[in-house]
Amino acid sequence: MKHKNLILIGTVLASLLIALSFGVQKAHATTGCFTDTIGHPFETFICWMLDNGITSGTSPGIYSPNANVTRGQMAVFMQRQAEIPPTTGNIYINAGLNDWIPNGTSGASINYYTNVIELHAPSAGTYGFQITPDLPGTLYNRQMYFHSVKLCYDATHGASIVGVYLRHYEGGATPTIFNEVTDFTARTDAICRIYSFTGDGSLWGSDHVVLFIQGSFGSSANSIWIGATTFTLVPSAITGTLSPTDSTEQRPVMEVPQPVNTGENGQ
Repeated sequence: MKHKNLILIGTVLASLLIALSFGVQKAHATTGCFTDTIGHPFETFICWMLDNGITSGTSPGIYSPNANVTRGQMAVFMQRQAEIPPTTGNIYINAGLNDWIPNGTSGASINYYTNVIELHAPSAGTYGFQITPDLPGTLYNRQMYFHSVKLCYDATHGASIVGVYLRHYEGGATPTIFNEVTDFTARTDAICRIYSFTGDGSLWGSDHVVLFIQGSFGSSANSIWIGATTFTLVPSAITGTLSPTDSTEQRPVMEVPQPVNTGENGQ
């Protein structure tokens, strides 16, 4: 029985150390959190535990890094660690086909099917279509960063995609563009193409994101097919916010947008 207990404690300790080894990379743990851990080989891990409420030490300012841990204390550590929100692993949100709509009152239309949608125009010319996904600004009380979109399309039916705008708008009475990627290359292929920001932008709860495409149609018989649209969010260690009034986060200055013409598998 004693042997089994040792195995159990060893397994729990290994699991906690693995969790800490991944978490500390994103948590940017401080140092000098306890007077007796300064310079200790595991100082950043110990401070990460304090920062995330897993431990408070054995007494004020003291951690006792070389002291033994009881089974009861380990249970407390594990329970508290399980409640820490994740800050690793991308989050993929596949927007529904029905969320695509024509832009403006140009007379463009969309035929909706179970596997694809068809973008149509009333006559020859350039017409716009857009999708505004419902993206969470926070998950598990962690601020999300908007990273990219993967657009799967088929532009081999007489119409081409001549403009793509991926825009992250800063919320407010008059929203302004916070981050943007554009692509003005004429596309007549069938592929899944990824558009990524040069720098990820924090997605506040008052922001919104728009993917807008322009299609060039030779006649009303032409069409562009859309198969899937997937938006990628990256979690952070920052506490989520709704708007500038309740945030201490300082947003970075937006870089000058550059066209991103990368396709799936480097095409």
